[in-house]
Amino acid sequence: MVLLVADVDHCKAYNDAYGHGAGDDCLKRVARAMRRALPIEAHLARHGGEEFVAILADADTDTAAALAESLRRAVRQLGIAHAHTADRALYAAKSDGRNSWRVSMTEMDQRVVA
Repeated sequence: MVLLVADVDHCKAYNDAYGHGAGDDCLKRVARAMRRALPIEAHLARHGGEEFVAILADADTDTAAALAESLRRAVRQLGIAHAHTADRALYAAKSDGRNSWRVSMTEMDQRVVA
């Protein structure tokens, strides 16, 4: 059996910027994209907040990896972007060993100090 847990990035920032109605619509779009990316016999459910679980019986680790990548690609292809992902700068600073800062202006134009 395969159990995949997916957490959608930047949902809190999206909700804060556009409201919970828009956030719910966004999650519905994500769920539809993931459902289409899964085999018909797989089960998909929202697991609270921005987390989803997918369950597929009689599957192995190779299948799990392929399904996980299919889900990631399907959601990415939706292209749901928003101007309020300042968390990206925070995560970039943390991934560089912390003790640094970022000014998040646009995705392509960030000043970095480490």
